[in-house]
Amino acid sequence: RNGGNPTEYDPSKECCENAGILPKTPISNLEDCPNKRANPSYNPWKHVNGCSAPIDVDQIFNADFKPACNTHDACYGTCNNDKGGCDASFYSGMMNICDRTFGTSSIFSDCKIVGAAYYWAVVALGGSYFENAQKAGCKCCP
Repeated sequence: RNGGNPTEYDPSKECCENAGILPKTPISNLEDCPNKRANPSYNPWKHVNGCSAPIDVDQIFNADFKPACNTHDACYGTCNNDKGGCDASFYSGMMNICDRTFGTSSIFSDCKIVGAAYYWAVVALGGSYFENAQKAGCKCCP
C-alpha cells in the first residue's frame, strides 16, 4: 500500500519484500533483499579491471598479479558470494603467483610481503566495492 491506497506492481520487474515493493534491479540496499538471486544480465567477468590501487600492483617484481585481481573482482560480483571467501581466495592466488614466479629466490619474500599488504588493504577497505559488485551481480528476488 502506498498512502493508504493499494498499489500495483509488475512481478516481472518488482517484488514484494518486508521492506516493501522493490525493483528487482538495481538493488539499492542489499539488506532489503534477503531472496536475492544472480542477475542474468550481469556477467562479473565483463567487469574485472585488474588490481585497483594507487600503485601499479598488476605487475610488481615482475610478478603478474592481474589474474588474481581479476578473479577477485569476478568473485565480488558473483551473487551471494562471501566477501571473506573472495578475499581468502585472492590471498591464496597472490601467494601462488609469488611461488610460481620466484620459487625461493630473494625476491620471493618481497613478493609475498606486497601480496599480503594488498590482501589486508582489500580486507580493510574493500567493503564498499564488494557491496556495489553484489548490487550489480544480483537481482532482488527470483
